[in-house]
Amino acid sequence: MTAIKTSAHARQLHEAGVLPIAILALAFGLRAFAVGRPALRGDEGFSVALAAKPVREMVALMLQSEPNPPLYFLALKSWIAFAGSSELALRWPSVLA
Repeated sequence: MTAIKTSAHARQLHEAGVLPIAILALAFGLRAFAVGRPALRGDEGFSVALAAKPVREMVALMLQSEPNPPLYFLALKSWIAFAGSSELALRWPSVLA
C-alpha cells in the first residue's frame, strides 16, 4: 500500500514538473520562430543605434530623452561586443528574456 502511494506521489510530482517546462519550451519556440524576420524596425533599430554610441554619449542621450533605464542598453552594448551586430544576433536577447 505504501509503495502505491509513493508511486502515485512521485508521478504527481513528475507531472507537475513537466507542465512548467512544456510551457517554457513553447514560449521559447514562439519567440524563436520570428527571430529571423528581416529588417530591424522601430524600437529595435533605435536600441541598436543607441547601444552603438560610446557609453558616455549613450548615457547623456538617455538622460535627456529616454524614459527606460539604461541597463538594457548597456547590456545590449555588451551583447553586440560578444555576439556581433547581425540582425539574428541582435534579436537573441529578446528571445532569451
